[in-house]
Amino acid sequence: MLLNLAHGQDSQTFRNQLVITAENDNFSPPFYDRYYTNGFVISYSRALDKTLLWLDDRPGRDEKSILQVDFNQQIYTPITITSEDISDFDRPYAGYLFLKTTYRSFWQQKHNLNLGVNLGVIGPKAGGRKVQEWWHDVFSLPEPKGWQYQIRNEPVINFEMQYRRSLVTSDAFNIIPMIKSNLGTAFNNFSAGATMMVGQANRFDHSSMTGSLINSGSQQFSVTNMNETPESYLFFGFTQTLVLHNTLIEGSLFGNTESVHTEEANPSLSRVTVGYAHNRAAISWKFTFHHLSTEVDGGNDHAYASISLGFRF
Repeated sequence: MLLNLAHGQDSQTFRNQLVITAENDNFSPPFYDRYYTNGFVISYSRALDKTLLWLDDRPGRDEKSILQVDFNQQIYTPITITSEDISDFDRPYAGYLFLKTTYRSFWQQKHNLNLGVNLGVIGPKAGGRKVQEWWHDVFSLPEPKGWQYQIRNEPVINFEMQYRRSLVTSDAFNIIPMIKSNLGTAFNNFSAGATMMVGQANRFDHSSMTGSLINSGSQQFSVTNMNETPESYLFFGFTQTLVLHNTLIEGSLFGNTESVHTEEANPSLSRVTVGYAHNRAAISWKFTFHHLSTEVDGGNDHAYASISLGFRF
């Protein structure tokens, strides 16, 4: 049965969402710190009344928009953290702290355009050293000894654009191609890839896969009663990235870095993701395993996992 989510007609419509995500290589084999060793994200999203393309008054467009704000900290280390000898480091120590604002637009049940901006800092002011040293001290883990050589402070302003399209809209199967670009003082790259979903999933514009489980009650947006239909699906993704610059590895984009240790980033990076997601009513969770190809010459592939828990209200 299709429901018309006009204002006040569906008491089950959730307009807001809060998601907490933890990312760590200790969640996946070989279960020790290296490379992208820890990340923590608090994300708040709200469905908006107006859309970027101003098409919500056209019949059949099924237009919706979401504003998302993320608070994010990421910590990076070389493969060996117990040595103070810089010659043992295959990538720099680095901390990254930023606030990300993203505008998500969905239309025709199969298109999604995300426009985002990151504002933050890379370097000691990001607090990566303090967090990792505190964590290792609390749990009696090996002391990381090379943080004095971390990437120095660099201000971050980065712009992101991502477009995704649903090729198959089905409860049991979907393929979502993606293109993405990052431009700014932290990252400059271009990516393309696709994600396959298998299992019980809502349609593309109301799914945990696309961060679109919330709706504005004032929008003319028709959905199958999805707030009461649980999602339970596996997903498999592949992304290939052309890397132009990565400040977390190479230091300042402008060549004036004072960082003691930098490396040259590999120009091509591949990522494979495998995971499981489930949501029911106001709660959702997702587990994702990530495998990345070598980011620097002489380095190794890297694996980590992420766990997300979401609440809608």
